[in-house]
Amino acid sequence: MLSFDFDAPLYNAALNNPDHYCLFAVVDAADDPVSLTSTNSQVPDVITPTDNNVTHRNVQLLNSGGSNSLNARLVLANPFEDPIRARLVAWLPKGWNFEATGVEVGRSFDLSAGESRPVDISIIPNSEASASVNVVQLYRKLGMQDEKVLGGTTYVVVPQPALAADRFLGETEEGKMAELGGKSRKGTAKGLALSVGLGLAVGGTAAALPCSDPMTNDWLPARTNIVNPAPADRQAIMDLIHSYNWALDDKNVSRFTALFTPNAQYEACTGAGNVQIFTTESQEDLGTFMAGILNDLGDDRQARHFESNTLLHAQDKDTVIGKTTLLVTIQWADMEVPNLDYTAVLKATFARGTDNVWRFSRLTLITDTPGTQARAR
Repeated sequence: MLSFDFDAPLYNAALNNPDHYCLFAVVDAADDPVSLTSTNSQVPDVITPTDNNVTHRNVQLLNSGGSNSLNARLVLANPFEDPIRARLVAWLPKGWNFEATGVEVGRSFDLSAGESRPVDISIIPNSEASASVNVVQLYRKLGMQDEKVLGGTTYVVVPQPALAADRFLGETEEGKMAELGGKSRKGTAKGLALSVGLGLAVGGTAAALPCSDPMTNDWLPARTNIVNPAPADRQAIMDLIHSYNWALDDKNVSRFTALFTPNAQYEACTGAGNVQIFTTESQEDLGTFMAGILNDLGDDRQARHFESNTLLHAQDKDTVIGKTTLLVTIQWADMEVPNLDYTAVLKATFARGTDNVWRFSRLTLITDTPGTQARAR
């Protein structure tokens, strides 16, 4: 992985679109050359989805003008020569609302070859906290087994006090915000400021945040300092992990959410923790998220989750932390052999309730593959 600082240019009000900046990047290497198609085209919307050597990103500053909501327009497009099934999805904090006109959020629709469809969106925060909202266009061509990411937008929403307009547009050290190896200016005007990043990615979410609870080497004590739970507690926790796997395999959302404490934090990350797919502390939001994934599997695909190498450490009689490896396969109805979907680590905190039942109080799923989509989580 190559990372570098990229300084956005100074703000220039004389430009036609001074709040917008675009970066188009092509990486060429002897063992992974840029394709001939990309070399001849250089059209970002055409070559970015098909060449992993190419990417582009747009950063734009928007001001809510004192409103409690943020409004923007997206263009959902099909850059291919074949029709596709597309879907607009959004991952946002608990209690926030996301609305779109032109398409139904989460529901698939058809785009013919070269077709574009404008969509007006609204983001309605429910707090004064800064947060990111990830909006992604997924697509599937005829014959593709799974959806892939075609493009996406990350909205970084920042509530700010009333300050002079030139502070909102001015270039200051405290106003800079690192974003995907580059830097963009962060608004400081009254109301809600919005830094928007648009880009395309192949096989991964676009412009997402990193995992907030990554796996670290010191998550568990050294082996000689591990405190094993009592045998009955260990068996109950292992049954909890197995129940997690069975609930997903059986596509049973209510059984799945019942495995968590009411305010448990759940997080799903990909790319070994480099990209956050989803996070919530709400059982209801977790159920909605998981229902969408399991519904997408449909009746013609069966997932199987396999757990191994579980390590547990008792912090006290009612709290245990642990980690376990996970392997997930998907069996298609018309295929004899299942496909490997992904491998991952489950990083968990287990809590014993007043009813003497163990549940997840925190669970982070960290997949190993950078391109894993939200499938059989």
